[in-house]
Amino acid sequence: MEKTQKGTLDITAWLEWFLNCLDRALANTDETLGVVMRKARFWEKHSTTSLNDRQRTMLNRLLKEPGGGRSTSYILAIFN
Repeated sequence: MEKTQKGTLDITAWLEWFLNCLDRALANTDETLGVVMRKARFWEKHSTTSLNDRQRTMLNRLLKEPGGGRSTSYILAIFN
């Protein structure tokens, strides 16, 4: 911005930078909302399913992380 004020007043480069930042922020927001919505739909669908605390914790971790399929060693490491 300072370079623009002291130069030709062409703000094209600054606008490109700003819009790229905005695009990345929106993409991250979209990804976060996707995770939240998937988790909410899951818990709504299974609201009457009886689960203990450990099961609920594991499901929350699997729902939070992309690529929910985890190895047995990963799952065991969380609870050991």
